[in-house]
Amino acid sequence: MKLPFYKKIIVKIFITISVILSLSFFTSYIITTTYTNNIINKNISKEFTNALNIAENFIKVIGQTSQIWAKHTILNNDLTNKIITKDLSNLSNILKIEKNIISADSIILLNKKGQIISQVGSNYQVTDYLSYQDIVKQTFLLKAPITKILRERESLIVYSSYPIIDKATILGMVLIGYFINDTFLENIKTNDNIKLAFVGNSAIMSSTKWGEETTLDILPVDYIAYQTLLKNQNHFKRINHKNNEYIVSARKLKNIDSSISASILIGHTTKYIDRIKDELFYQILILFSSVFLITLIILL
Repeated sequence: MKLPFYKKIIVKIFITISVILSLSFFTSYIITTTYTNNIINKNISKEFTNALNIAENFIKVIGQTSQIWAKHTILNNDLTNKIITKDLSNLSNILKIEKNIISADSIILLNKKGQIISQVGSNYQVTDYLSYQDIVKQTFLLKAPITKILRERESLIVYSSYPIIDKATILGMVLIGYFINDTFLENIKTNDNIKLAFVGNSAIMSSTKWGEETTLDILPVDYIAYQTLLKNQNHFKRINHKNNEYIVSARKLKNIDSSISASILIGHTTKYIDRIKDELFYQILILFSSVFLITLIILL
């Protein structure tokens, strides 16, 4: 049976409208997906950068504080005169008292050869030489305070130096150290969705709690993938660790001793990100679809 002319027109219009609506919705979906991903990626990048900067700034503050305490240790205990007169008696007790006063984790006293003449709280022994460390070499060279991140006791530690000088001659130095431990990282994280870990080479030095209220014991990213993250701090990777999903990024630590490799690993739980992404996606999709539909109705 042949359709009347006007019915053919109606069918064609219906098909045309259906095709246009389908294309409009598909276009809205593509635009919404792209736009949403861009917004989420920018927000993640901003949040990661903020967390990394906060961690680095806290380390910088620790370095500045330890330099002040290093100077305080030299001046208040008259260590310069003791070294000039070669009076090394009671040095250990002096450093122990000073360690408690300034809440330091480690205090090391070196002579002009970079040899330890007394120490408290460090992993080194008296008579050990630290002249190979960057912080010691640079302090001798510049005759000025230096701050460096070193590795000690399978942890990272921020050491600051202060030179012992008499008549423009450097006689030695004091090193004041503060460990970057799990408690330190828990205190500087920006929110509960952010996870931090300090990594030495490929080993975890310290971390916040990553899932199930436990700290990291191994790197949750394979070594090659982790090196890729370090090469580009704007690169992100989605990982699964102990049945929890995270988006992670990493950055090399600044001001570290040349003998070690250290970096910061930062993770963000995906549950929060995915929820925000879904909410934003549907809001933008409804907006774009409404605009296309209204435009189509006006045109028709």
